[in-house]
Amino acid sequence: MDQYTEAHVFVAAIRVLEHQKKRPPTIEEICEMISISLEAGYALCRKLKEKGIMRTVEGNFGVKLFVEDHLKIEEIPRGEKKNDLAQELAEFQKKQQNKNKKVEAIQEELARKRHEKFAEIEAKLKKELLKK
Repeated sequence: MDQYTEAHVFVAAIRVLEHQKKRPPTIEEICEMISISLEAGYALCRKLKEKGIMRTVEGNFGVKLFVEDHLKIEEIPRGEKKNDLAQELAEFQKKQQNKNKKVEAIQEELARKRHEKFAEIEAKLKKELLKK
């Protein structure tokens, strides 16, 4: 399912459950209704919230979902495949590898500077010893 369709299904589930239960639904209820995992539901909820399509309200009885502006769904490109978990994981690992390379480069630079400082100090000490 593409992001556009997913957004429509999620918003429709909010409306149907709100009609059936006469109260705003929770993420758990929506995930159960549209048969997706809680993790996928939370991720989709976060994306829709960022786009201003829906909003959440935390209360004593959990997080309740409300449709904010359903027309913003039309701004989502149709037919664009969502990132699957494997692709997101590969992107994350690539970013981590880049960070690790930067850290290694910084550590190597610090080690080189430290070595140069010690060599400089050693040269100064040798000069002072030769003067005496």
